Amino acid sequence: MKETKYDKELMEKDPLFAIHKFSLPHIGEEYEKFRILHVGESNYLGQDAETESDQFGIPFFAEKWWNTEYTMEELMRVYPETCWDGDWTRNVIKEFGTGLSDFFDIYKAMGTALLKLKFPEVEPSEKNIREYYYKYFAFTDYYKMPSLYKGKAFNISLNVGRKKLSEEENKKYPSREFNRNNKAQAQLALDTVIEVLDPKVVLVTSSLAMHAYQGKYKDRFLHVHHPSSRRFGYFKQEDLENELKKALQ
Repeated sequence: MKETKYDKELMEKDPLFAIHKFSLPHIGEEYEKFRILHVGESNYLGQDAETESDQFGIPFFAEKWWNTEYTMEELMRVYPETCWDGDWTRNVIKEFGTGLSDFFDIYKAMGTALLKLKFPEVEPSEKNIREYYYKYFAFTDYYKMPSLYKGKAFNISLNVGRKKLSEEENKKYPSREFNRNNKAQAQLALDTVIEVLDPKVVLVTSSLAMHAYQGKYKDRFLHVHHPSSRRFGYFKQEDLENELKKALQ
């Protein structure tokens, strides 16, 4: 994992980052030029909700995820293609930037917007846009626990996972406590990232995160729907361009 000058302070201020170093945010080499933080929703496990039993379901995360002795090795062994070599957040950007992954609609949408806005001063070619523009951004996911199933939003995956539990498991891992812990950890982590990185603007592309966050930095938030909501008429490319334009002023 390539360290940044912010890593030590992030880990000191929030123990979560010391436990889960793979959740440390991507911080572009030129981040400080514009100080824009992009916030997504969560990483995803490779589990199939319909065809697989939950090897990594709610009981696994309730017992191990916040444990200081837990490592990524178990998840990486079973789902190496979705665990990004144990460095989730930063490798999401790396995999997209190098062209190894081609399905991250939000990053494509950002690239299109930045090209149109001629961001920053030099317009890159289509060939190198992937590895170019995220060096000017910081990026983190809001929820530090991954979505349990591939292709499912974080809250939906929890609902599906909850239905798979036995009556005894539901009593042992009560929904209210489990969800409250996730929300508290997510908010603390984002507050820590904002405090340390001091972004000028926080561009949020997860409606779930936008509504869940109740921290002290919400006045810096700009919200744009994720491109996956295009089929519902929520996402519009021009909205993303307008919000980025505001952020760059």
